[in-house]
Amino acid sequence: MKGARAGITMPTVPQLGGKEFAEGLGPAVGWKDRGTVYQVDQKVSVPAGAFENVLVIKEAAAGEKDAEQLKYYAPGTGNIRTGWLGSNSSVTESLELIRIEHLSGDELHEVNRKALRLEASAYKRSKDVYAKTARSNVAHGHSVASE
Repeated sequence: MKGARAGITMPTVPQLGGKEFAEGLGPAVGWKDRGTVYQVDQKVSVPAGAFENVLVIKEAAAGEKDAEQLKYYAPGTGNIRTGWLGSNSSVTESLELIRIEHLSGDELHEVNRKALRLEASAYKRSKDVYAKTARSNVAHGHSVASE
């Protein structure tokens, strides 16, 4: 998307009371989310299991009054829940991790192959934006799989 900029999902060392950070910019669609560390060291249960030391990031976007999204990140797993604060129910989204699946080496190889095919397509279709980005490590012969 023209004019889009990558942002920060969370700070390297998340701390309560830290500075607000830009999560990205998508001017063509009006996406200007900002994040802050909302809670740390939380215990959260979702259908996939119970998690400790969960970090909660609060996101807000200019123009969306009284609607803040909460994203819950568990160490070693990633985003396990998305919720919201506020009374503006027209902009809410709720998601929960229901299952964790581990891929075999062959399955992971197949996923990598498909990701490379998608990446190659993006470089051809989006010459003004995507084609100006660095290629993934996988595209240069490195495996994403842990050894």
